[in-house]
Amino acid sequence: MSKEHGRVVLPMGRGRPSLVLPIELPENSGACTLVWNQGFELHVCVQVPQAEEAPGTVQATVDLGEIHLAAVTTNTGKAMIVTGRGIRSLKRQRTKQLGQFARKQSRCKKYSRRWKKLQRAKNKQCRRAERRIRDLRHKATRNVIDFCIEHQVGTLFIGNPHGVRDKKSGRHHN
Repeated sequence: MSKEHGRVVLPMGRGRPSLVLPIELPENSGACTLVWNQGFELHVCVQVPQAEEAPGTVQATVDLGEIHLAAVTTNTGKAMIVTGRGIRSLKRQRTKQLGQFARKQSRCKKYSRRWKKLQRAKNKQCRRAERRIRDLRHKATRNVIDFCIEHQVGTLFIGNPHGVRDKKSGRHHN
């Protein structure tokens, strides 16, 4: 990958023309990869300077979940819960919409124009839901980090559910 005059040049191999993207990248950017995620995405590695020292001596623990995305507590008695209801409602909405599309598609001949039109609409809804879920997850992690900075957390412990998932506690409990 090379950067020149407000564009990125991605080599495609010997004997093939390079891809030229009219994108301005920051100076501290490194490797680039072009990734297919139901549409092309350019993933760029950017070096971020690490903090010299921790902002404080407070310790915090984070428990990750699905109903509550994160539950954060500090050893000073402060706590915060980030709810995951928004993501769950988006997933439910997406499932209901996909069911409606499937019902309409079942009445069409496979690969007909109408079927393809419904398939495109289905894919569009899926991509939109994934973007919205990704945005809500990003906002949740940003809330946790802002909470930790505000309360001068120096050490953050994140729960690992590995042992809980493998435990045979019955269908409902698991």
